[in-house]
Amino acid sequence: MALLVQWDPWTWIALLYASQLSGAIPVAIAFGLSSKEMSIPIALLMMGTLHAVAAGFSSKRKTPGTFHDWLPAIIYCLFIFSLSNESFRDADVSFNVNFFHPLEYAVLAIFFCWTGHAVLPSKGVAALILRVLAGGIAFAVLDELHQSFIPGRTPSFIDLLLDFMGLSIGCAIFFAGRHLRRSLTVGGMGARVIS
Repeated sequence: MALLVQWDPWTWIALLYASQLSGAIPVAIAFGLSSKEMSIPIALLMMGTLHAVAAGFSSKRKTPGTFHDWLPAIIYCLFIFSLSNESFRDADVSFNVNFFHPLEYAVLAIFFCWTGHAVLPSKGVAALILRVLAGGIAFAVLDELHQSFIPGRTPSFIDLLLDFMGLSIGCAIFFAGRHLRRSLTVGGMGARVIS
């Protein structure tokens, strides 16, 4: 467990993207979604994975708060937006897909936390969580408004509640992982693992 916690954060970001990608392809096939509907979301997940891998190789030379830190959140926002841009009218779904909302927004919150982690020393955890929740809800509201212009899609207050739940879960995961990482290291940021 200690070894997993000590992985480079870019490895975890790549794994988040790769797991979303490996889940999206079978879901698209199972739901009977066309390649046209899923080409952009799949391409964005691939782009996020490749960026995280590349950033991981060069992470020793970058300082926190650079453009590379913003890209996971930006790409993932585009991924969510691209899914909302499709009506998926021909999808063969035999169950309620609302559970995708908390999943998507938990990942988004993790990426937002990663983007803002550079402000932690000066602003603190509570300030970052409030920013992540506010930014995430603002994005969710814009996404629901966007869906109102897509034929076959409608905005939903329930979706916003699910999105908020996902954002809260994502913040909890990020800070639990951060706490675990720090508790397993000597002298803070990744010195050596305590056995």
